[in-house]
Amino acid sequence: MKKVNPLQLLNEEMESEQEVVRVNAIRRLPIIASVMGESNQAKSQILEYVDNIIAKEDNDEVLYGIAEALSNLAVYFKIKMIYLLEKLVAIEESVVRQKAVLGYVALAKTVNKKELREVLIPNVKKLSESSSLTTKISAIDVMTEMYPLCADEEKKVIRSRFNVLFGEDSLMVRRVLASKLGTLCGFMGRPLVVTELIKSFKLLSNDDSAKVRIITIDSLVKLAECLSEEENKNHMIPIIIKLTSDKSWRVRVHLASKFSDISKAVGPDVSDSLVSVFASLLRDNESLVRLDAVRALSKFVFILKPEKLSSLMSSLQLLGNDPVALVRAGVGELFQGMLSNSNLKNTLNKKTTLNKQIQIILKKLSKDEDLEVRMESFDVIKLCGSFLNPDEIDELIQSIYKSMDEASNWRLRLAGIDTLMTLAVGYANQSLFDQKFKRAFLMGIKDQAEQVRSLVINYVPQLASFLKDNYLLTYLTVEMLTIINEEETHSYQKRISAIYGVKELYMSVRKTDSMDQILKNQIVPLTEDGVRNIRMVTVKVLKEIYGYSKSKDLKESIKKSVLKMDKVETDSETSSLISKFF
Repeated sequence: MKKVNPLQLLNEEMESEQEVVRVNAIRRLPIIASVMGESNQAKSQILEYVDNIIAKEDNDEVLYGIAEALSNLAVYFKIKMIYLLEKLVAIEESVVRQKAVLGYVALAKTVNKKELREVLIPNVKKLSESSSLTTKISAIDVMTEMYPLCADEEKKVIRSRFNVLFGEDSLMVRRVLASKLGTLCGFMGRPLVVTELIKSFKLLSNDDSAKVRIITIDSLVKLAECLSEEENKNHMIPIIIKLTSDKSWRVRVHLASKFSDISKAVGPDVSDSLVSVFASLLRDNESLVRLDAVRALSKFVFILKPEKLSSLMSSLQLLGNDPVALVRAGVGELFQGMLSNSNLKNTLNKKTTLNKQIQIILKKLSKDEDLEVRMESFDVIKLCGSFLNPDEIDELIQSIYKSMDEASNWRLRLAGIDTLMTLAVGYANQSLFDQKFKRAFLMGIKDQAEQVRSLVINYVPQLASFLKDNYLLTYLTVEMLTIINEEETHSYQKRISAIYGVKELYMSVRKTDSMDQILKNQIVPLTEDGVRNIRMVTVKVLKEIYGYSKSKDLKESIKKSVLKMDKVETDSETSSLISKFF
């Protein structure tokens, strides 16, 4: 039988009009190479065939497949395939070029030192001198990735080419160079960064194009990480200061978003000196800059020494009056992050100036005209109980009550009551609860929104941990029973919430004796209520109480009422609950 040449089989598939057939075929090139063997003739045949495909193929998927296959065959072809890679890095489609760049890297790992020095480096140098922008950009990618694989002499050649390219007129080339600065500084090491790369970085950070200046900000972080604190102070800080007043607001926005990363990179002592620089971003004329600056500040504050924070508060006070609601809400988010940090909490516990400054700003935010800003401030006030005493926080509490009194939005009432209940539980003082927080509980249990009523009921076990039984019965239980019994005044939904509330109170009191009688006289009779939903909820609640209670008298009363109900109940869903009661 005549032996079939694998390339002939490949060629049949490559002549197909269907893209997917050609793509799958070219991906099998490593298998074909394996079958054809290691002879120079076989390699030459494959390379010549692939060269012909590249010349006539205009489908990017197929070209990508070729680049991928060659990357995987670097060990097989070695330096012989370099002319194919050279053609692929000139393709317009970026994904093809990027895959071809990986082929160059794979080749650099495979060839010997002589081939690297005499063939590969001159080839890459030629690419960087090309009149084609796409080829030149590919050369930058190749040189960046190959740099750590080269010996000192070849590295010197690559650096000299970079120095030439940094003076390019092409915007595309300068953008790519700016994006590679951070990677290069990691490869070069600190001495070369200081003597060679910083000069190029300064050049690009002053570029006429805002897009180039934006990209250099990303590289600035990696560059600062390579330098000592003294070097950052001498080289990086002046650049950062200049960028904060950049004529393009987009540059300033990007700087603001990266400011915490930059501060961390330059070192703690240097970052403290950036406080005044950062304050200028907080006061920027462009709202998007201020917004990103506030967001970045939530990380920046953890890098700074706590005593440095007070100097930023004047800027935050201005932002509390910012015309853009998102910026004002951002101040609230910032305080949440600060108050959640244990180190900053310790600082605030010392009753510092910072403590008072935060209170002033919060008072303003809690009265804000924007709903989201007020809700954000409520979340911050929740955390204030850990470092403010009740008298200090009283004005903030009154602001919340005022907001809820005027609010038609249930989400605001939910946030306000949640904050007040959290504070009440945190202070855990019955007298204080009666003075400042009982009103919130009663507002919540009568609220029109079911979510608000449920929230208050869920707080009952926590409130019962510090409220005496007699107080729970006298004030909270009586209020709920009033709601249950006033059918004409309150909707059945409110009555249902109150029923659940009584159940939570019963299970939370330390001694149930006094509650047993209330349940027997007030809750058990609801099995005969005229509202179907009330009867159904009552059955659910009584079932829980029946399993929990130790009172034989109460349990007997429940059993008697449920059995009586079973005989007369007309609602099928309620009857189903009764059938599963015992």
